[in-house]
Amino acid sequence: MTLNPLPVLRKLASRHQLDREVERLRPISAWMLIPSVVLVALVTVVVLFALGDVARSDPSATVRVDVIRIALTAAAGTGGGLALLLAFRRQRSTEIAAAHSISDAAERRVTELYTKAVEQLGSEQAPVRLGGLYALERLAQDNPDHRQTIVNVLCAYIRMSSTTSLHFPASSGSQRRNAPSRRPNRLAGADRLETTGHRIARSQEREVRMTAGHILLSHLQSPDAENVLGAAPPGDFWPDIDINMAGASVSEFNFSQCQVRSADFSNATIRQSSFRGMEFDGFANFTRATFTGGVGFDDAVFYSAVSFIGTTFEEDVHFRQAEFYDFVLFEDARFQSDASFELVDFDYVRMVGVDFAGTVSFRDAEFRSVTFEKVTFRGEVGFTDAVFDAATFRNVAFEGAIDFRDAKFETEAKLDRVHIRTGGIGGIGGIGASQTLLPATWVRGPFDLQNEDPDYPFRDWDTLKLAKPREESENSP
Repeated sequence: MTLNPLPVLRKLASRHQLDREVERLRPISAWMLIPSVVLVALVTVVVLFALGDVARSDPSATVRVDVIRIALTAAAGTGGGLALLLAFRRQRSTEIAAAHSISDAAERRVTELYTKAVEQLGSEQAPVRLGGLYALERLAQDNPDHRQTIVNVLCAYIRMSSTTSLHFPASSGSQRRNAPSRRPNRLAGADRLETTGHRIARSQEREVRMTAGHILLSHLQSPDAENVLGAAPPGDFWPDIDINMAGASVSEFNFSQCQVRSADFSNATIRQSSFRGMEFDGFANFTRATFTGGVGFDDAVFYSAVSFIGTTFEEDVHFRQAEFYDFVLFEDARFQSDASFELVDFDYVRMVGVDFAGTVSFRDAEFRSVTFEKVTFRGEVGFTDAVFDAATFRNVAFEGAIDFRDAKFETEAKLDRVHIRTGGIGGIGGIGASQTLLPATWVRGPFDLQNEDPDYPFRDWDTLKLAKPREESENSP
């Protein structure tokens, strides 16, 4: 089914170029022929005038004949040149018309194949749906201008099959067997066991969805991807693609080393999938997404803004060596297990209303600007060797051990209502619980004990504050 346009179509490259060619080759008006005739006559007169002196100097008949012959030859040459120009225009117009016809035929053929493939996706038979997927892949590979549209179809199929229950009509025999009985049905309103046919149908549909995902991901993985199972050859890579998985249920999808222009995973449920080494050129949206079974963003690169608003990580998540070159927002995110941000490069990050239930590590992370606001660290948290250009800790609660060993602050951090559980400062990696591993300019103490409100959540907690400079403390009353 591969389309093979003729060489003239390849040379013109696109319909827009054809239109420009037609614009340049507008039809010659009849009035344009009059100047052409005048030009031929003028050339004849000029030649006769120029050779007149020669004829007068030698009045022989032979010379006069030669003069007339030369003049007529010049006129004929001029007319011949005009004729060649008209013939060229006529031939070029014919070629462009043929190219238009070929282009229209190719577009009609692509449309027919696309329509047929999409119709196959709506079939009740799994093999037919698989055939539709591979037909769409072939079309996208051979027609780069249609790739984004076909990717949209693949993503929509994954999303719809995630949320739409399967329905397969029963045979007449099974309908009779399943006809309502006149006897009381004790299972009325309760869940019924799936029939064997439905289990097979669900298994087949899962296979179709996995195939759709494999087709999509194999063409999004970078040509430079190494050791990625199923990666497409370099010539099969589809650049500048937007993917929309909003609300989809994605299971065991390997996005490792994929490159996309933008990605929308908002409200998606992502199970046991990997984003290692993935590159996001545009906005990456994980708003209210739920990650189950663990997820890895190790070595991922985000060139534009990222949203993790309301995102839930039910198991371990790793961002090791990820790079964020723009604004990233973790707002009301829930980390229900351990989280690793080791060696992460943050440009501007805000963590607002985030709850960390497990151990968190920011070892060797670099923050150009970071704000922790209304954040709760329920387990151990480590900032060992982290570098902060600008940092704000506001309404932050540390319930477990804290480790700021060798952390570097280029400018003094801003501390506002930072609370730690009394005796909760200890160590990570073998440091004793009695040690306080805080920056040298931070001090702890029961600064909020004067609050008499019995419901004050941090009444029995210590508070972290910046130590006063020596000169200021000596001059204070």
